[in-house]
Amino acid sequence: MKKFLILFFSLFPTSLFAFNVTVYDLSEDDSYFNAQDIEDNKGINIRWTSSVTSATYYINIDSSSKSTEHQIASGSYNGGDASYTIYANDILSHANNTLDGDKEIYVLIEAQESSDGGSSTPKFQDNIKALVVHFDRTPPPAPSISSIVPGENSLQVYVEWGQNSSESDKYGFNIYYRKTGSSDEPQVDKNIKTTKHKISGLINNLSYDVWAEQIDKAKNVSEKSAVVSGTPREVFDYYEFYKNSGGKEEGGFCFITTAVYGSPVHPIVYIYKGFRDNILSRSAIGERFISVYYRYSPYAADFIRDKPLLRVLFALILTPIAFMLLLIMKPLYLLLIFGIILSVVILFRYSRKSLSFFVLLSVLFLPTLLYAESDRSFGVSLNVGNYKPSKIDSENGLTTEPYKEIFDNKSELMFKLGLDYELFQRLGTLSIGGTAGFWQVVGKGIYNYGTNTITKSQDTTVFNIVPFELNLMYKFDYYANTLNIPLVPYGKIGLDYYVYWITNAKGDVSNYKNSDGKSFDGYGGKMGYHYAGGIMFLLDWIDSETAADFDMEFGVNNSYLFMEIYKSVVDGFGSDGFNLSSTGFLFGLYLDI
Repeated sequence: MKKFLILFFSLFPTSLFAFNVTVYDLSEDDSYFNAQDIEDNKGINIRWTSSVTSATYYINIDSSSKSTEHQIASGSYNGGDASYTIYANDILSHANNTLDGDKEIYVLIEAQESSDGGSSTPKFQDNIKALVVHFDRTPPPAPSISSIVPGENSLQVYVEWGQNSSESDKYGFNIYYRKTGSSDEPQVDKNIKTTKHKISGLINNLSYDVWAEQIDKAKNVSEKSAVVSGTPREVFDYYEFYKNSGGKEEGGFCFITTAVYGSPVHPIVYIYKGFRDNILSRSAIGERFISVYYRYSPYAADFIRDKPLLRVLFALILTPIAFMLLLIMKPLYLLLIFGIILSVVILFRYSRKSLSFFVLLSVLFLPTLLYAESDRSFGVSLNVGNYKPSKIDSENGLTTEPYKEIFDNKSELMFKLGLDYELFQRLGTLSIGGTAGFWQVVGKGIYNYGTNTITKSQDTTVFNIVPFELNLMYKFDYYANTLNIPLVPYGKIGLDYYVYWITNAKGDVSNYKNSDGKSFDGYGGKMGYHYAGGIMFLLDWIDSETAADFDMEFGVNNSYLFMEIYKSVVDGFGSDGFNLSSTGFLFGLYLDI
């Protein structure tokens, strides 16, 4: 047996003695050496780890064998983390050649394998890995500046890679700039990784010289490009252009809750106060909104306070919005309210049948409310459709078409989420509810306004709208519920309040100052109304078994896909300023729960 073991170990020595070494990768900066690095004899740290002990390490260049010719260093190694710093001159002096190109660094660990006879055999690790370093002493070709586009206190610079640049030459740029004719030290934006770069913080109507250098991966720097001049110019964002064109929109909101509800301690007023303190006050836009509110609200409140009809009208608008704000701040509160409403309905319907059911309901409460009863009381909708304020350029007094010039008359998708409470379900379903949504369109600001031409800049300007709606909807679903006819016509009317804000190229809310020095901020709200009609398709009709399971599991009684045609008139009921009215189609999903 002993002879057999000796023969086996001699034939298969690695079967019982094998080990690996982990050599850590180099960073990109350590992987490249340029001419300056060689002159400075740059050093890099080689790190490795292994579980083997009582070993010897060798660090070789361009050789994975135990060769003194290519060996930089060696020493004893007792396992664990270890490192060694090697320098550029050491690498070049031990490499196969000293020209530019790739060099391979090997960390070899040699351990002694002992035999039963007392002799030992040296063995390297099973996994031998090369770390590749790149020596590149040749600078990349010089880049060129193809164009400079002026912006508000900025220049948009377009740079092209140098002619015949390799992939390793295309690492980035240094872009220099200073006032034309100045001998001051130029400013520089370093390590620009794209061929399009915006220089900010400049002075409008002042010429600047701009040039660039190309950088390769080894951080070699090219010759400088030719100098190109550009002049930043005042750029009008959408709100500035609109106001300069004679627009009368002055912004402002109308959340006059105390006047509407008659008391500063009314629960709805507290919701708005909480939204002010916990949400609005934490952002720059919110702080501006609060400032505008306290500036103008006393006048509006005085006007509303003594007019009962107006107070009722505003209460109908502000109450559902308040519940939406509550959902944003405290989602569990609305869930609790829904649970209470459902429990009251269940109690009313089943009080004569089972007292024990309500004992169980009071113990389990929320889970039972959500899953045990499928009678529908609410509707949830998610819809989307193209929106464009089609009459915004038809405002009296406008000398241009600002929306068309800035946004190219674009339509963009508007998303809405709605919640309805079903008041009664007889010959159809009558419900009241609200929706909130979001819409955004992005355009380019303009300069040269006031001359014979209007030129678009590279500065973006953004028009944002958050629409709030109060809806009264009638859904003729009697035959869908009784005869399983899948088509359900519906109609709805309601009041709207659209909150908008317009931003400039910096992402700040737009500000316009007229010739009298009066300042206007590009945010506010517009009231209006809407009416719509559409058709719903009952998805339950396709697969009634799945619909029943969905009802039992999640309490969703009916699922619909719908298409709607609508008309919204959002112009502040004929007041001056923005007309955000629109006509179009919506598509979406509606759930009875």
